[in-house]
Amino acid sequence: MVCGMTHATQTPHLAGRREWIGLAVLVLPLLLVS
Repeated sequence: MVCGMTHATQTPHLAGRREWIGLAVLVLPLLLVS
């Protein structure tokens, strides 16, 4: 996860941030439910 996050920060901010936020919004509820 740490490597992925650091790699994401190296990408263009808007694109990288939006992709990671979208993934987080989709994944976090699944983790909380399971």
